[in-house]
Formats: sequence, C-alpha cells, structure tokens
Amino acid sequence: MNAIQWGGKLGGRRRGLLVSVVTGLLALPLTAYAQTSQGQAPVKPLPVPTGVVPLPQQAPPTTPLGPVPKPALPLPKPSQPLMSSPGLDALQSYLQGKPVTIDQAVAIALGTNRELAQAVAALLTAEGRTEEARTAFNPTVGVSAQITEFNRGNKASFGGLTLPLLYTFNPVVVAQATLPLDVFGTLKAAKTQAQFQEVAARLEVNRIRNQIVFQVRNAFYQVLQARAQLAVAADTLHTTLLRLDTAQKSYAAGVSPRFDVIQSQTDVAAAQDAYLRAQQQLSLSLTNLKNVMGLSISAPLEITDAGAVTTPPGVPLYTAAPQNAPTTAPSGETNAGGGQTTLSPDEQMRRIMPGAATLAEEGIGGGKPLTVSDPLNLGPEYQKLVQEALHQRPEILEAEAQIDAAKAGLTLANASELPTFGLGFSYTLNPNAAGFTLFNQAAVTLNVNIPIWDGGLARARREAAHGQLAQAQVAYRNAVDLVSADVRQAYINLIQAQERVAVANVTLAQAQEAYRLAQVRYNAGVSQQQGVSPILELSTTQTSLTQAESDQVAALYAYNIARAQLDAALGRAAFVGQEPGYASAPSTKEVPPAK
Repeated sequence: MNAIQWGGKLGGRRRGLLVSVVTGLLALPLTAYAQTSQGQAPVKPLPVPTGVVPLPQQAPPTTPLGPVPKPALPLPKPSQPLMSSPGLDALQSYLQGKPVTIDQAVAIALGTNRELAQAVAALLTAEGRTEEARTAFNPTVGVSAQITEFNRGNKASFGGLTLPLLYTFNPVVVAQATLPLDVFGTLKAAKTQAQFQEVAARLEVNRIRNQIVFQVRNAFYQVLQARAQLAVAADTLHTTLLRLDTAQKSYAAGVSPRFDVIQSQTDVAAAQDAYLRAQQQLSLSLTNLKNVMGLSISAPLEITDAGAVTTPPGVPLYTAAPQNAPTTAPSGETNAGGGQTTLSPDEQMRRIMPGAATLAEEGIGGGKPLTVSDPLNLGPEYQKLVQEALHQRPEILEAEAQIDAAKAGLTLANASELPTFGLGFSYTLNPNAAGFTLFNQAAVTLNVNIPIWDGGLARARREAAHGQLAQAQVAYRNAVDLVSADVRQAYINLIQAQERVAVANVTLAQAQEAYRLAQVRYNAGVSQQQGVSPILELSTTQTSLTQAESDQVAALYAYNIARAQLDAALGRAAFVGQEPGYASAPSTKEVPPAK
C-alpha cells in the first residue's frame, strides 16, 4: 500500500470521526429537548476535566465563633443541684416553642449539664475543706464537766480527827481555752494544700465549661450530619425504587431480562438497609446531644441548623440542582403485559418508609433551614423498659446508697458543734493497797463537753458535707440519664437488628435467584450482556451470593447480641444466681427509694 492510498484511508477515517462528532453534538440538543418534553431533566454533558483542583490560598478563619451565651436557666445553688434532668417543659419560656439552635443548645447545657454541676459541687467541697484548714489557727473555747459516783468514799483518821480523802459524789467542771501554736508549720502546710486544691477545683470548673461548649457543638453537628446522611439514604432508596419500576416495566414489555429486575430488587433491599442504619444513627445522635446538654433522655428534642453551618472561605459549597423524577405509573395502573395493578415508587416509599418519602421530597439541601427531630417513636414499651432498669440497675442503687451516706455525713458535720456526752463504768482492784488506798473501788462517770467556740470548724465541715451531698445527688442524676440512654440505645439496636434480618433474608433470596439465572446462562454459553464472559457473570453473582449469605449471618447474630445487650442494659442478671460470698440483692430497708 502506497502513501497516497494510506493517506486516503486515513483521511476517510478522519472524515468518519468528524461526522460522528458533529452528529453527536447535534444530537445533544435534540436529546435534551426530547427528555424535557417527556418531563425529564435534560442530561448535561460531564464537565471537562481541568487537572488538579485548585485549593484555597487563604488560611481558614481562626476567630471565635461568637460570644459564649449565658445559661438558659438560672444556675442552682451549688448545695442544691438538680435532682433530675429537665425536659423541654422547663425551657418553654426560653425556647418559645421553636426548635433549638446551636447557641441555645450551648446556653441550655451551661445551666443543666451534669458534669458541670458535679464540678461545682466538688468546688463547694474544696471550699469547705479550705475553710476547715483555716480554722485550725483559731482559738477554741469550751466547757467540760465530769461527774463521778463511787461505790464508797475514803477517809483518813488522825488521833480522833477524820479527814475525807474521796467523796462518793465527785463533780468536776473545767473551762478551757486553746490557742494552737504552729511550731513546725504543719497547720500552715495543711492550709496551703487545701488552698491549692481549691484553686485546682476552680480551674476544673473552667475546664469543664470550655469542654461543654465544644461537646455540645460537636454533638449538634453530628446530629445535622446524621440528618444529611439520612436524606442521602432516602434519596438513594427513592432512586433504586425508580430503577426497579423501570426494570419491571421493561421486563413486562419483553425488552430486558429478568436479571435486571432481580438486581434492582437487590439494590432496593440494600438501600433500605442503609436507610435503617442512617435512621438509627440519627436517633442515637440526638440521644447523645440530649445527654451532653443535660436534658432528659426522653425529651422530644427538635433542633434547627439555622446559623449553625458555614462554608470555608473561597470554597463555595456545591449543591446539586433538583432533578425532576421520571414519570411513574399512578396508583392502580395496570403494567404492560402482566395485567396486575402496582404501586408507584413514591407510594411504595410512603408505605414502607414514610419518613424516607418525606426526606426524598425535601431533598438533601436547598438552602432552607432544616428542623431535625427524632425519626424513631419507641412507644410505651420503651418507657416500661426504662422503669425496669431504674429499679434494678446496680448503678442506680449504688448512687442512692451514696446519697444516704452523704446525708449521714451532713448530720455528722452538724453535730460537731453540739454537746457530747459519755458514760463510763470502771472497777479498780489494788491487791497491794497501802496507806489510805482502797483495796477495790467501782465508779460510774458521766462526761459532758460543751463547745462554746470552735473557731468556725463546724461551719466549714457543714459546707464540705453539703458539697459531698451535692456530688452524690448529681451522681445519681448522672446514673439515671446514663442508664436511660443505655436502655434506649439497646432497644433501638434491637428494633433495627430485627428489621435488618428481614432485609437480609430478602437480599439473600434475590442473590440466590440471580446466581441461578447466571448459572443457567453459563450452561447455555451465553451471558446477559453482549461481550461479557459467562464465567465472569457467574463469578460476579456468586460473589454477591456469598456476600448476601454473610450479611444474613451477621444480621441474625447481631439481633441475638442486641437481645443480650438489652438484658444487660436492664440489669436483669445483676442479682440473679449469686454464689455464696458474693453481694446479694439489697433489701427494701437497705436501699431507700430515689429522692
């Protein structure tokens, strides 16, 4: 072949390529017009790749997000903390019936957070111990009386003169004033130690306050992220249902194989499982937010992302344009060839996942403020489980016992400035008694000590005892909230695990049917798609079948683990079947009811 012939052939190829390109470019507007006329969004060509994505050159802002808001509720006295986490009814005047913003969430937490209340109570205890150390330098004044009654007196006789040596009734009263002398500096060292411990307690309050602001914001953003992921899962489920509807119609019309329907059904089951997981994550994220804020776990919290989300400077957020969904068959329409009435994909979503249908209609993001609430309504069964846990979880009973111990400590501190009494009995035997010493003697003694001025020691002890009682009360409230959150998480896991078992069973059945059809085609030496090896198609379906079998096993045992987790969250095995020597269930007299 000469150069002219080669050039002619090459020129013909170039002309053919040019014609194809021009035809394709002319076909794009026609295709877009045809899709628009059919109610579909025009298909736009992919953007031309430009290489490496240009990164923002300016540094991200490091200025404060804004001033820390004031507490939403009046702070309780350190000695009188909240005994239970409040619900939204205690915040109605503050929220005015509107969803909670991120700044309001921080403000609520600064007034109700349990960890902050615990730190404030610990500071009260430290202040009391510092004051107690200071009182060691103060003088003390007191009166003590000792009244002794002997069984007999003692007398001495000298030439007819009798002198009493010991009366039968012998009272003694002593008034005493003491001024401590810190010769070796021990009292000063104790005071310095208490002062530094108080300083550390104050700094701990500041540290926790700073930490709370971040924890609340972090939990708030996690809720918004979970809500966005739930919207993505709902959109994916809606898309798979549309694809399944198209595959079913194409199969009924005889233009696509049954394998497409089975594959679409598998995609729907996978999307449904992903939506269940996203729904569970959103509910648990809201529970974590309420826990960090210090609200009741059962409070129906609603939040809004208004003013919460910002985009980095120089990096505009990409928001996909809303797509018009393909026209689907209305309810009750007869499909082409089957003669059987079917539901449209939208109606199927409203039936199997009502919340997902609403999210799919709203879209992933459109610039409007979102209101986020808990997607799961656990019903009265959850409340019964919480009450069961609160009656038998050892953490609750332990916290109640600590409250009673702290109350006893407060009683002891109050008694330090009261008179003390003592009654003694003695019997003395002196075999080698000589002179005027009695051979044996019995006595009854009554001791009375009346502190007149203790230097402020009793007041300091009361302050420290009030702090310890407040710490115990906050610990009880913390135990109640943690147990409630534990039960909620376990119950949600159980519900979701049950639903995932159902989804996994359907997915496995579809994977088995897809593998059977691929095996039939492989035996016939054909494949579903032209140019695809039958053995490759069979291998792919076999891999999918193996994964479906693994998912079913995982879902089944996840359900059984969830049941065991619920029993542990309820404390059902805490006081059952202990061996001798182990702690047994406390009696009603030993553990008083919750205060």
